Amino acid sequence: MSAIGAVVGVEVAKLRAQWRMRGALLVVVLGPFLATLVLKMQSGLPTDTLYGRWVQEIGLAVPLVILGSAGVWGVPALASLVAGDILSAEDAHGTWGTLLTRSRTRTELVLGKAVVAVGAMVLLVTALAVSSIAAGYVLIGSEPLIGLAGQPLSRLTGLLLVLACWASVLPPALALTAFALLVSAWTRNSLVGVAAPVVTGLVLLLVSQLASLGSVRPLVLASGFQAWHGLLYAEPSVVAIGQAAAVSAVWVVACVGGLVLVLRRRDLAVA
Repeated sequence: MSAIGAVVGVEVAKLRAQWRMRGALLVVVLGPFLATLVLKMQSGLPTDTLYGRWVQEIGLAVPLVILGSAGVWGVPALASLVAGDILSAEDAHGTWGTLLTRSRTRTELVLGKAVVAVGAMVLLVTALAVSSIAAGYVLIGSEPLIGLAGQPLSRLTGLLLVLACWASVLPPALALTAFALLVSAWTRNSLVGVAAPVVTGLVLLLVSQLASLGSVRPLVLASGFQAWHGLLYAEPSVVAIGQAAAVSAVWVVACVGGLVLVLRRRDLAVA
């Protein structure tokens, strides 16, 4: 564990020095405030979006509107931002051989990098959630949230439900992080590693909208980004969230297995 911790420390230091991570944090912190200002000044409302009709009246509607749109492409992008590059960057710079001479095994290096990729994803998604809530409160107000059936919710209940809604997208985001690690190691290309999960997420979302899927729809990974709707019913349901977590777990296991196979077939010392 100390060896993996050392790898994590080095990778975190590298991330802190990268403009890409700083820029991403700046976007997720300031982006919701800019988006809320635009929504507040518009004469029309995004009524085709869940809670769009309340976005100028209820502050807690803002993070739900942002979640509804960010779940389509934003969360997959945040999931792959670090994971899609953290392995392939060593290929691009030809530094695998150097790393393996620093008293760290291949397993320790990959595990440490994976921990950092997952941690970066959680940090970015959490920052986006907190910033969205803050933007709603500061720019719109602290009026109580209304449930999907029109039921009134207390301020505390509404806030807790919004936090739970954002937390529900972490399992599918983790699955896409694992997928980004696999693609990054397989292709040795950072651009593909970052873009592939985003494109995959969009394609899966389109697939999940097909009426012909019927009862199979919950088994599509992208459905997990919409599972939070069940929390806002008159009688809250976590069935969809549980299904999404199970599907995400399958994706994680499959991607980790694929990552192990890819790395075993390669000689990293001469990569």
